Amino acid sequence: MKRSQTSVQTYRIREDVAFREVDGAYHFLTSDHRYHCVEDQVGAFVLAQVCSRRGATLDALVKAVLSRFEAPEPEVRRDLRAFLTALQKRKVLTASRARQAAKGRGMEA
Repeated sequence: MKRSQTSVQTYRIREDVAFREVDGAYHFLTSDHRYHCVEDQVGAFVLAQVCSRRGATLDALVKAVLSRFEAPEPEVRRDLRAFLTALQKRKVLTASRARQAAKGRGMEA
C-alpha cells in the first residue's frame, strides 16, 4: 500500500487575540480592537475543543460535535466549515497546514 502526503488544516486561536470563556460563552478581542462573542452552545463547544487541544482539524471537530449533538454528518461538516471560515475572516482563528501521511491504494503485482 502506498502512502501519500495530504495537507490538513489545524485551526487555532490567533496569538494576537485576547479571549476568555465566561459562563459557557467565549469572548474575543482581536488585534483590530474588535469584540466578538460566541454564546451559541454548539459554537462554544467547538471553541472549547479548539482551545483544549491547542488547535483542531475539521475532522476532529466534526467527530467531537457528532459525539455530543444529534445532527447529520454532512450538515455538521458544512456548518463547521462556515463557522470556522467566519471566525478566520473576523481574525479570531488561524488555520495552518500540516503534512500528514495518508493511506493510498497501490497496484498489486
